[in-house]
Order: sequence, then C-alpha cells, then structure tokens
Amino acid sequence: MLTKAAEILDPQNAPLSDAAINYARACTDLVTAIAATATANAANRTADLTETTVTLLNEIRHSLSEMEPPQRNKG
Repeated sequence: MLTKAAEILDPQNAPLSDAAINYARACTDLVTAIAATATANAANRTADLTETTVTLLNEIRHSLSEMEPPQRNKG
C-alpha cells in the first residue's frame, strides 16, 4: 500500500486531480495508523513476555533456594 501511495504522489505518475492526491494521502494515513498499531502491539507483547520471564526466573530462584541444604551455624 505504501508503494501504491508513493506512486500516486510521484508527480510523474500521479494524475493531477485532487481526488487522486487525497486518495494517496488517505493511503499514507492508513498505513501510518497500521504501523502505529503494529508497533503498539509489539510493545505490549514484549512487555507481556518480559513479565513472564521475570516470573519464571523468580520461580526458578525460589525452587533453587528450596533445594539448598540448611546452613549450619559455625559457632
């Protein structure tokens, strides 16, 4: 879609009508909105995966600490 919008906006390829220019601008706005949504979704997914990773690491640390033999007092 970006390629099509770029072709329409190119003075050599674009018709001179206002409708064609407005269509190209609308295509560009749509692609920008889609890209912003994809970026936001990726950021949310990254945050979710980071939270999951931290939770798993905490569970592993807790499990490992449960496996350690009790410390004896050397006194």
